[in-house]
Amino acid sequence: MKMSLRTVVAALAISLSAMGSMALDLPVKRVNGTQQYYYAVRRGDTVFSIARALGVTRDDIVRHNPSAADGVRQGMTIYLPVSEYSSVESPKADSEVKRERKSFKYRVNKGETLFGLSHRFGCTPDDIIVLNPNANDGIKAGEYIIIPGTDTEASEAAEVPVAKKATETPDTNTAPALHASAPSQVQPVQTIEAAPRQDGITEISVEEITVEQPGGNIAVLLPLMLDDPNPSKHALLCTDFVRGMMLAADRMRDGLGDIQIAVFDTRGDQNEIRRIMADSAVMFADVIIAPEDEASLLEVERAVSDNDSYIFNILAVQDTTYLTRPDVMQANIPHQLMYAKAVEGLYDMFDGYTPVFLISKGGRSEKLAFTQYAREYFESKGITPIDMAFDGMLSQRDLESLDPTGKYVFIPASGSLSEFNKFARPLMTYRDNVADPSSIALFGYPDWTIFRNDAAEMLHNLEAAFYSRFYSDPTQAETTDFVRSFTTTFSCEPMQVVPSQAMLGYDTARYLITNMRANGGTVDPENPAQYNGIQSAFRFEQVGEAEENVPEDTTVAGPVNTALYLINYLQGNGVTTRIL
Repeated sequence: MKMSLRTVVAALAISLSAMGSMALDLPVKRVNGTQQYYYAVRRGDTVFSIARALGVTRDDIVRHNPSAADGVRQGMTIYLPVSEYSSVESPKADSEVKRERKSFKYRVNKGETLFGLSHRFGCTPDDIIVLNPNANDGIKAGEYIIIPGTDTEASEAAEVPVAKKATETPDTNTAPALHASAPSQVQPVQTIEAAPRQDGITEISVEEITVEQPGGNIAVLLPLMLDDPNPSKHALLCTDFVRGMMLAADRMRDGLGDIQIAVFDTRGDQNEIRRIMADSAVMFADVIIAPEDEASLLEVERAVSDNDSYIFNILAVQDTTYLTRPDVMQANIPHQLMYAKAVEGLYDMFDGYTPVFLISKGGRSEKLAFTQYAREYFESKGITPIDMAFDGMLSQRDLESLDPTGKYVFIPASGSLSEFNKFARPLMTYRDNVADPSSIALFGYPDWTIFRNDAAEMLHNLEAAFYSRFYSDPTQAETTDFVRSFTTTFSCEPMQVVPSQAMLGYDTARYLITNMRANGGTVDPENPAQYNGIQSAFRFEQVGEAEENVPEDTTVAGPVNTALYLINYLQGNGVTTRIL
């Protein structure tokens, strides 16, 4: 399915799988000698939304309007030949539609309001109250109410799922459709179909993506900056994150789980966030993905304090709100815990090796906190590390001080490429000259995942190991499949950053949907115990209870992701990974 991402003002309350023909109720004029229906594109329209409204296909519109292949814009005119579409059934008059209206029983879902339902079913709140006097005091999830006359199509669409939920066991062999929910006062932004802008970047359109039974709601608040003709790189990365989520949701339609994803553009504005947080789709969300900047995150936290929602913090790596809030899920393993697990992995992987700390005199040393932690850990195990300071480039004379029969793991004080180049080749030469090359090892940092060309080749030659919060093997089938599907779906490749924001969104959505399905539509951070994605792994725990190496003053109230990758490069292009 091609997805173009364009801003739409109103949410589309139409099933993606049920695009029945509607009438071409359009004016006609003669163009180049033929009679043509014409439609003036309005603000917020997409090719897909226009196709739906007219009861035609996207391909129909693009075939007769080639410029629409790149999307539509306000003021543009769409033409469709009368000769081809004159047989489309004319719309029924309002009086006919009203005669078809009938009332029906409806089961209230979590987060729905009287106002929202009246807007959805084309009546007023008072119309509902007349048939449901108790609704005057509000409505609650799970209760049944009578919805006054709506048209036959809407009645049948609403009645069937209600009856099925009440009387039947869901059919796990039936693939449910993605569909849109009723529009809210602050419109969510979502993905529909794709057509790149002139700069190759697609926009986001409004729609809520859903998979059927049991229920659950995910709200995504990110500064997508959809109204900005020249969005920043950060806004484009946020867009990639959303695209990844949408791709995951689309792939997970064919199972149980009425999981609704509503995406909102915060525009980087605190006032906009306050308005969004008052929307029912957010107020009653089971989990909220919040922006990464401190001010925006604080606004979300303030609004969520009285809700049952979890805040899923996947973007603000350094945020420590989880220390005092049980409703914050810190999806990035905290710094100290990361060091503790990485050093444990280093010790286990190189059992019997002596650590050698490489220190470049006058060079960068941004990893001293890690090397100090590692030093103290090895000393607690009765192992005395070696400090090897060098000036300029590491030399063979520096290395000659080591016992040639010993086993050593070298740990630099920097993860930068410039520092790596100071010791990599000399270390490779030394490794080649000892009797057992496997006795010389190298351990390092997440920074190495971005090394390319000669540096990446050297990492493989040295069979280097390192830790990272994120890792995706570009040679693995599931990674290449993701990139291919993303590119096909959105007509552009994921942005080349580490970690990939597109993959981050994909793994986040798959984890949350899997978790909510396993827990009846709610989030339980500890069930399932672990999720392994294409770039991220999630294993949430109460750190103070789960990790003996966490500093004593680190007592968390919210669940923390404790999963950390340990990557080992092998000769050639081989890679082994394990999750600590």
